[in-house]
Amino acid sequence: GKYKKTVPQILLRWALENGFAVIPKSSSSKARLGENLDVFDFEMEKEDVELLSQMKAEPLHEYWDPVNDAPIEIGDLSHENDEL
Repeated sequence: GKYKKTVPQILLRWALENGFAVIPKSSSSKARLGENLDVFDFEMEKEDVELLSQMKAEPLHEYWDPVNDAPIEIGDLSHENDEL
């Protein structure tokens, strides 16, 4: 492929370039763990990032938002009132 990366690596990189905090599923496979970490040696072209961002496939929009979907009130996480 264009980037010589796997599909999961491309999707992880897309998420990082869109500002998502990415926590890939861990695995007992050292090869898979290494593959998950091998996403910092390239950047996607802006056009490719935008193309993936425009996809409307429902599985891409399924996620757990720990702030808004938490089963308890976890308060303001903006850190605007934190003292230094």
